[in-house]
Amino acid sequence: MDSAQSVHDTFGSVYLREITCDKAWHPYCHQAQIMNYPMLDRCLLGARPFVDLENLSIADLVATVLGGRPPPPSPLGCHGALYKSAVDLLDALGGLTGLSRAGVDEIASCLGRSMRAAGSRAHALGAAFELGRRVAEEPPLTRPVVRGSRDIAAWGMARIGGLDHEELWLIAVDGQSRFRAARRVAQGGVHGMALRPYDPLRHALRVAASGFCLLHNHPSGDPTPSEADVMFTKNVAQAAAAVWVPLLDHVVVTRDSYASVRIAPAL
Repeated sequence: MDSAQSVHDTFGSVYLREITCDKAWHPYCHQAQIMNYPMLDRCLLGARPFVDLENLSIADLVATVLGGRPPPPSPLGCHGALYKSAVDLLDALGGLTGLSRAGVDEIASCLGRSMRAAGSRAHALGAAFELGRRVAEEPPLTRPVVRGSRDIAAWGMARIGGLDHEELWLIAVDGQSRFRAARRVAQGGVHGMALRPYDPLRHALRVAASGFCLLHNHPSGDPTPSEADVMFTKNVAQAAAAVWVPLLDHVVVTRDSYASVRIAPAL
């Protein structure tokens, strides 16, 4: 389908790959590419870095679904049989739109001429398109608004209020105080947990929170914040303020009661 030529510089760090399709221009593949690929040894050993799917061509994406993994970004071989099968399939069914409308039997029939296990690969493609359709049809997610300590406590008492060990949870919210995510930060014994101020902050940043609340339980049955709770809350609040993701509240719960270690304005 295509030919490849590799050029290696003096230090073995840069490769240039030029792809010439057998058509003057093909809508499903790139006519030419120049890529940095400093890890030739990894390529030769079979270990491949993760691929940015957004930068793959349509044919690359179809070949990825057919093969279960992206085509190797190797300067030595470029594309193989899977890539050729993907381009042929797109040609036969009228492009991406035609492929998305084709049934599994039709896809398998087109693939069966040149590919083993055509039925399972056709099912994989059909499932990928069906997932895309369902995402497009799925109604917007309705997320509850976290209005204050009581909402955090109600969530926490039902889940961790009765535990015989301590757990610390993070409740992330967006810019409109709507629930975004809940993450367990730490779990300890009856007498507490070993924590650092940036432990909860790491989770808040991972879920792109606009703000967050902390929640933990007291197995003793007394929700009164300890001196360690207050100090930890102040340290987390200072670290959170430095990255503009404020700590809004810290709620301590038991089975049937709660208390707030609030050191910031209420939600």
